Amino acid sequence: MKNIKQVKPKEYTFKSLPRLLDMIEPTSKAKAYCQKLIDTLVKEGYTTDAKIVGECLKKMNGEDIPMAIMVNKTEPKFMVGDWVVLEDSLSIYKIVEVCKSWYEVISNNDGMQYSIGFDEEDDCRLWTIYDAKNGDILINKDGCIFIYNPNTSNYITLRPYCYCYPSIQGNFLLESYNTGSWIYFNEVTPATKEQCDILFAKMKEAGYIWDNNKKELIKKD
Repeated sequence: MKNIKQVKPKEYTFKSLPRLLDMIEPTSKAKAYCQKLIDTLVKEGYTTDAKIVGECLKKMNGEDIPMAIMVNKTEPKFMVGDWVVLEDSLSIYKIVEVCKSWYEVISNNDGMQYSIGFDEEDDCRLWTIYDAKNGDILINKDGCIFIYNPNTSNYITLRPYCYCYPSIQGNFLLESYNTGSWIYFNEVTPATKEQCDILFAKMKEAGYIWDNNKKELIKKD
């Protein structure tokens, strides 16, 4: 509900309303709350939003309301498969589903699924290689998972280098041999938690561990 004063009164403003109201059990108290919300929205000039809450209230009362009536939104800003950065927290998410008025996303940090409402789109942007930090685990379009090393990356030829990665043949390779120099910036995204687990499993098999504080591979005795 940020920047409310900058929004035109009749504009559809609170785009997460249908998603939030769908989560509410249709009790008498919930219905009374919705009616009070409608009255407040009308009073403040948010007539479109009031109409949407009104349609939600009808659904709570058992009426069959097509979603097309409830949500008159523009096309979503992002698509399934996009990686986005939430500006406030710099958290990174992969969009796995575009829903009625929100995105279902997976965090690359913990692998958990979350929701981002269309009303939060302006707080998000597409992830780029320049969001990657030293030691981040990335993957290219061919499925090569690697630990990113910006210190040796070539920003002229747009080739990111890495500390290590498992080859297509399943061998664990160190970047000291420059074997991953064919990876290009525009073909790279963050790796999912499952993909990170694959990398660390291969690393363990090869007898290495990754020290994220020192940003180096350590050979186990």
